[in-house]
Amino acid sequence: MFKQFSRLWLKSLKQLVKAPASRRTSAAKTAPAGRKSVSRKAAAVCLATSDRWRRHTYVAGPDDVLAGVRAGRRIDYWLFRPSASASEPLPLLVMLHGCGQSAVEFASGTRMNRLAESQGFAVLYPQQAQSAQRQRCWPWYRKEIQEGGGEARMITAIMRKVVAQHGFDPARVYCAGLSAGAAMAHIIALRYPQLVAAVALHSGPMFGAAHSSVSGYGVMQHGSMQAPEKMLPLPNTDNGGEALTMPALLIHGRQDTVVRVVNLQQLEQQFCALNRLTNDQRSASVHHPAGRTKRSAQAYDTVDYRRGRKAILRVCRIDHLDHAWSGGDGALRFNAARGPDASRMIWRFVSAHRRAAPLPTVAG
Repeated sequence: MFKQFSRLWLKSLKQLVKAPASRRTSAAKTAPAGRKSVSRKAAAVCLATSDRWRRHTYVAGPDDVLAGVRAGRRIDYWLFRPSASASEPLPLLVMLHGCGQSAVEFASGTRMNRLAESQGFAVLYPQQAQSAQRQRCWPWYRKEIQEGGGEARMITAIMRKVVAQHGFDPARVYCAGLSAGAAMAHIIALRYPQLVAAVALHSGPMFGAAHSSVSGYGVMQHGSMQAPEKMLPLPNTDNGGEALTMPALLIHGRQDTVVRVVNLQQLEQQFCALNRLTNDQRSASVHHPAGRTKRSAQAYDTVDYRRGRKAILRVCRIDHLDHAWSGGDGALRFNAARGPDASRMIWRFVSAHRRAAPLPTVAG
């Protein structure tokens, strides 16, 4: 897994900005030997839910351009809506893929749509354009994105638009991601906390220590040399002047050699500082032994930081997991078939939270 991801990352270093459309490679051609064709998986997903699983395109508007987004910049996104009618507005989970993945591949690998159908929530999958980054990596290390511009701003504009168009519950909008997608989810949670009720980061790098693709790779391997809490922006406040909290679930594999586990330790420090959590609120580590089924095949440990009875921060370390979505479709890249099931863990955690004063849901 490390060699495969490193090749993708090194290619992205050589192609820092754009690749012409004529050089795009089909997902089917880039799929590893012996694994399912991404195009076949995509077709299966679309055929199964054609009326509730659709592709859309967002084009940067005047407000985006004023904020520094290139005029005409486009981001495709897929939206899944469950079939059952709801008596109240549906919650929305925003899922951000990692490098070397498409939105459809991410949806298929995590099986999040299947979970959304059974639990009654909508799922939004923004997709990085190959014209912007050939390996579809979100450039989380760029200064303007860490400040909430670029793709981060466009993703939040899509979130606002989708919530307004479909009447989703603005108090129950959540953000999750894998690897570079986790880094983007973190940025969105930090820069637009009024939009996000809780965030989940799977195998993500810590925030704020990198400002180029080269230093980004250094952070992935070694973390930050500076105190992680000093990398955070100034706290955002609600209408009452109190600093907003950001509930977070952090998931990481102990055997991850792409984004090493030091990043998990530093993310834990960052979210403790962000949420003003102390060691007194830290629970004892709970060990979950490996089960007999594939869905629970790997042991893991969790630590909660609680405010009252509610977990504000949960940290999960999974034994023997490398840089892959835990409990996903092992036939697709960056997915580990052996659980625990990260998708269920994420939904169980984030759905316990609501944003008390969400931002107005105007279309972006």
